[in-house]
Amino acid sequence: MIEFDTNPVPLCEGVGNPLRVSEEMGSVVYVIDKSGSMSLSRFQSVLKALKDSIDALDSQQMFAVLMFDTSAYEITQPSLVSASDSVKQRTKRSLDRVTPGGGTSPLGAVKIALDLSPDCVVILTDGEFDSRETEQITSYNRSRPKLTRIHTIGLSEDMQTLETLARDNGHGVFTTAKIVTGN
Repeated sequence: MIEFDTNPVPLCEGVGNPLRVSEEMGSVVYVIDKSGSMSLSRFQSVLKALKDSIDALDSQQMFAVLMFDTSAYEITQPSLVSASDSVKQRTKRSLDRVTPGGGTSPLGAVKIALDLSPDCVVILTDGEFDSRETEQITSYNRSRPKLTRIHTIGLSEDMQTLETLARDNGHGVFTTAKIVTGN
């Protein structure tokens, strides 16, 4: 069942980090908004939480990181990679070179993520996007041999498209997160 979190959780490091996935998930693809609406300080907080989530992955888990504005950007190889220490470090160095800019259209990045056939996809964005994209993502996911669970994290209060994505794609979890000053 989908969980609708009405109280925003802090986007932070550690056990409360909403980007962290359980060890039961053998593979995860992070799809992160890098659009222009993400101020540099907000984006740096997102990257800090993402790096923490990557560090928390078990070496047996597989992962990939994609960013989006109006295009998709592969941070890791265009495949799931092992969560070995060396791959984690290389990924975090690559993330340090990313800067926010552009519009908001997750469709391309989410399709790439689904094509990797992970156990789950985690999408984080600070803004709404066209509901037709939500429908296209859901349709694409449902057309695949195995439905991938999509978890969504919104950095705004009213994120109808993210709630719908989580609900309609493997009973994922929608979470509202907030940037904590000083994080």
